[in-house]
Amino acid sequence: MSVGEFSWFRRIALVGAVCVLLVLVILTVARLRGRQALLAHVEAEADPEAVELLMSFEKPAIPDEENAAEWVLAGAGAVVWSDVERGAVGVASGLPYSEWDQTTKATVRGALERHRGALKILGTAVSLKDSSYDIRYSDGTDAELPDLLTLMRAGRLLLCDARIAFADEDPKAGLSALATLNRMARSLYEESTLITYLIAVAIERMMLIPVAEAVSSDASWAGESAFLDSLEAVVLHTDQIGDLRRVLAAWEATLWAAVTKGVTRWEFGPEHSLDLPDDLGREDIQQARRRVEQWLPIPYGRTPERLTQLDAEAKAQEPDNGVESDLVGFNKAIGRAQSVAAQRQLIRAALTMRRTMLATGTYPIDRPNDPDLTIPDPFTDNKLSYEPGPDGTLTLAIVDVAELLVPITVAGMAQYIRPVTLPAP
Repeated sequence: MSVGEFSWFRRIALVGAVCVLLVLVILTVARLRGRQALLAHVEAEADPEAVELLMSFEKPAIPDEENAAEWVLAGAGAVVWSDVERGAVGVASGLPYSEWDQTTKATVRGALERHRGALKILGTAVSLKDSSYDIRYSDGTDAELPDLLTLMRAGRLLLCDARIAFADEDPKAGLSALATLNRMARSLYEESTLITYLIAVAIERMMLIPVAEAVSSDASWAGESAFLDSLEAVVLHTDQIGDLRRVLAAWEATLWAAVTKGVTRWEFGPEHSLDLPDDLGREDIQQARRRVEQWLPIPYGRTPERLTQLDAEAKAQEPDNGVESDLVGFNKAIGRAQSVAAQRQLIRAALTMRRTMLATGTYPIDRPNDPDLTIPDPFTDNKLSYEPGPDGTLTLAIVDVAELLVPITVAGMAQYIRPVTLPAP
């Protein structure tokens, strides 16, 4: 082959290689565009009504410095403790300060001093009106949630902070810790997921524990009208049933949007997921929602057997319990919320009786005609017990609360709701 012929052959080979490369590029682009079109088609299959409803749960953008939730998350994220501190705070959260041993007192006080900066950040949220955890509900099952477990740690630390403040005769500091817990709980009640709702209930319960202890304190400051007014101000007045209805509506819309997109598994937190049956239809989801709505106005103590029935139904479903497992979760949420509402009622009644004693010098021997004392509480469906003592004290309590709490809360939770004994004049 001559030099000219070889040069010509090389040119043809190069042109051929370029053509092959162009074909490969064109095919690759075509495949990518085809995949994007397919993904767009799948995305478009989500029910528009469900997506529109989910968007309605999203909150307007709030500047970070004006967003209570941002300060709550920042402060909670700054709580970093050792295993020893975690254990001591756990013990201290479940017992009144008078029952702490010396080691627990020293360890918890040390943890609080080390976290003063974090507690100050948390306290900034109290004065802020607006709150949003920036949850994109329109993302449906792909919506990301912040690390809410840090809020539980912060809540237990604030509970201990309030107990120590009242024990140290510092009611102002105690009220400050309670106000922070109040704002944390409210910020979570304002969101629309079952997880945020359950954590809101848990944090409110943490707050109500030292509130009950403070209203029953025999310290001189605890009997002052101004302190009682401040204590009453931190007791929440949220519409728990209304909030849960909103959560339920968001849950229904999320499931329906997921079904129309072909989603079969909903992962919504560490080790938490829900498997959706292949044949799940909109009527199934609506029926589940209606079932939960029927439970909302019924005191848990009136039909406690429904939890056993739901557990049996959930275990009979495949795969991994399906939607029935979420019904169990809603049932427990209703019971827990009602138990916290009963605690609110107990504290309101205690405040009323303490004010009565301040005005008259004694507690009535017979049950007064006060709504909180004459209307059954929303959890047990019983009136609060009313027991004047021979020493001039008055004990108020939620009847049979421990027995009902056991199957719907974590182990040991029943010890947190104790009778309130108001001091003698």
